[in-house]
Order: sequence, then structure tokens, then C-alpha cells
Amino acid sequence: MQTVYDIIPYLLGMNTKKIRIDKKSAQENHNGMKINTIINRHIFREMVPTFFITMAFLTFVFLLAQVLEIMNMIVNYQAGIPSFFFLIVYSMPSFFQFTIPMSIMMSILLTFLRMAADNEIIAIKVGGGSIYSLLPPVVLFCLLGWISTFVMTVYGIAWGNSSYKKLAIDIASSFTDAALKERVFNDSFDGITLYVNRIDPHDKKLYDILIEDQRDEKNRSTVIAPTGSKLINKDKTAITMRLNNGIINRV
Repeated sequence: MQTVYDIIPYLLGMNTKKIRIDKKSAQENHNGMKINTIINRHIFREMVPTFFITMAFLTFVFLLAQVLEIMNMIVNYQAGIPSFFFLIVYSMPSFFQFTIPMSIMMSILLTFLRMAADNEIIAIKVGGGSIYSLLPPVVLFCLLGWISTFVMTVYGIAWGNSSYKKLAIDIASSFTDAALKERVFNDSFDGITLYVNRIDPHDKKLYDILIEDQRDEKNRSTVIAPTGSKLINKDKTAITMRLNNGIINRV
């Protein structure tokens, strides 16, 4: 008994065998595209964990040098653990501009080396797949890495450096407030000895100030001023001590 699908080709003057071959070819193309999609997803999923592991390792290596500077600041200025954590976070964008491309490269390399070692690439070729069919996940992964690096370079580094500097100034300012004590010679500052006779608790104004600057051994100086004050600029990028009617003695 003939069905509608068997009668239609005769009505159209077409060959049933050709129709069946075309259907088979279309089905094979569909199956091939489905297999390529599965393979591409597999490759992409293989690269993601490798990327994050490599990223964590490289970031840790880059942080080793920065941690020494941060620890020095924490110890000298007696800052807390939250400040240490935030300083680490603010330092990371400057590392990411290097670690992201390096991690992308390493993840792609390690993924295809593993596939080659497990003969997966040979299996794909034997199955009729092309080596160029493996490029889409690689291109997508590289594109995502480029976007991430671009964002870190243009926006992340500026934000990180600005936040790092502001926090460092806040830490130094807090330490300065704690270090400034009445009628005590303070040598906590590198090469500088500071003495303040009285500190106004309301406006933090300083009275009867003596500063001995020994940072330059060939040009030592002693500054004496009746009044002074500590200033922080609007951007919180520098601390300045302003002395009024002072006298500088150089040796």
C-alpha cells in the first residue's frame, strides 16, 4: 500500500530514490553538526578548569613579590587583617593583564596535549572530522580572554591602583595619628624623628614641633615650629605636614 509520501514524488515527476538519498545526506549532515557541537563543548569544558588552575597558580606567583611589600606596610603601620585582604585585592588587576593571556595559552596547550595523548584527535580524524572543526571553542575562549584582559587593562588597573593608594594613605594616616604622642620623641618614621609638645584634641593642631631629618646623611636638618597641622589632599594620595613660622637648621 502506497502512502502519501510515496505518491507525492510521482505527482511531481521526481525520483523516489533520489529523494531518499537526499534525506539520508541531510540526516548525515545534521548528525555531523551535532557531533561537532558535542566535541566543541567537550573541548571548551576541558579548557575552563585548566584555565582557572593556571590562573590561580600564576597569580600566586605574581603576588609573592607584592605580599612582602604589603606585609611590611602592615607590620610597620600596624594595620589589621581586613586592610591586608583589601590591599591584596587591589593589587590583583595589575597582575591579571599578564596572567589571563598566559592562562589562556596554557589551558589551550594542555587541553590539546591531553587530547593528543589520549588519541582523541586521531579518533576525530578517523571519524571523518576535520582538525579545523576544533577551532570554534578555541576562538571563543581566546575572545573571552581578550575581553577580560581589555577590561582589566583599561578599567581594572586604574581602579586597583587608585584604591590601593587611597587605602595605603588611610593606613599611614591612622598610624600617624596613633604615632603622634605628646612630649614623646617618635622615630617610627624612616630617617625622621618627630617631637610634639601638645596636640589639640578637637582640630588635631600641633604645637611646639621639632623635626630632625636624617634621611640625607650629608645634609641633615632640624626644623622647629610653634604650630603645625597634618593635611591630607582631597584624593587621599598624600599626607603633608604644614608647619607655621618654622626655622630650619642645616648641618
